[in-house]
Amino acid sequence: TGIAGITESEWVYMKALADTYDQPGTFTAFKAYEWTSYFYGHRNVYFGPDEADPPIVHHNQDSDLGKDDELAPAELGDALGGVTDYIAIPHSTAWPTGDTNYHWGPDSDEHPHDHYGDPGLWPNQRLVELYSTHGSSEHHDPEYAVDQGRPEAPTNDPIAKDIMGYNIRQAPENSGNFVQDALRAGWRFGFIGSSDMHYLSHIDQAYTHGIAGVRAAELSREGIWQGLTTRRTWATTGVRIVLHFSAGPSAGERVPMGGEVSAGPTELRARVFGTADIDFVQVIKFDGADYHVAHELKPKGPDAELTWNDEGSAGQFWYLKVRQADGAYAWASPIWVN
Repeated sequence: TGIAGITESEWVYMKALADTYDQPGTFTAFKAYEWTSYFYGHRNVYFGPDEADPPIVHHNQDSDLGKDDELAPAELGDALGGVTDYIAIPHSTAWPTGDTNYHWGPDSDEHPHDHYGDPGLWPNQRLVELYSTHGSSEHHDPEYAVDQGRPEAPTNDPIAKDIMGYNIRQAPENSGNFVQDALRAGWRFGFIGSSDMHYLSHIDQAYTHGIAGVRAAELSREGIWQGLTTRRTWATTGVRIVLHFSAGPSAGERVPMGGEVSAGPTELRARVFGTADIDFVQVIKFDGADYHVAHELKPKGPDAELTWNDEGSAGQFWYLKVRQADGAYAWASPIWVN
């Protein structure tokens, strides 16, 4: 089978570029690539600071399981088994894949071929791309749906779609392809936004690029990596909204977004520093059965503070969602109840 994608020599060059442009305190660059399985779903793979020479794994390389010789997520994990420190990040999950259902992870006896996989078998998959230039994968039919986009974008032209094979559709509502579906199934993902700009800037894709925010002690590979692996992250639709989201007993130790708290009375706190007036700040809660807006604040101006008390039970979680008057969104990673 021919290998489509990055060649070995290109990967050597990319690794050298990452090391060249990484300047602690000024700019952080990681070794990374997109792993694109058209049957099982796309992922981005990032390697930690100590991985000097990580391997490249192609999506259609020596597969025993995949359709048309495409690797399954379990095979990607196995192929990277010799790598000590990496993160696999599901990407553009709202697209339908080769069999409609995004394959979130490896199967197990408890999760046989249900496409959600077993979160316990792949701890390296700790983040999810909730938004990119393709749109939002939070849930079905959001404001930034992947099959809508900007009508003036060149990629919405039928001829451009035909030339580039770029005819994006939204996965069905019951497909299980959305971030809320994966969280419901037990995956504990932190949220990031990304760009995924494949073409020249004047051939832009459906929406503006996303941004990943990371809480970190310093601007370095080590500092940013610590924030990524502990899920201290948030996603935006391309604007530099800053979010703080934490939970814990009202008088006890608190954990930031991406963390875990014990069951019982819980005080949630949020601070938002927006780039425009804020329409709303919402606490989205999964109560063990479904999602609902547990609390909403409609502040005046670009900044907001929120404090809210709730009773947390095992299996539940909260995340923060912000919408500005200019249409920009931001989402803070969940906080789970053990």
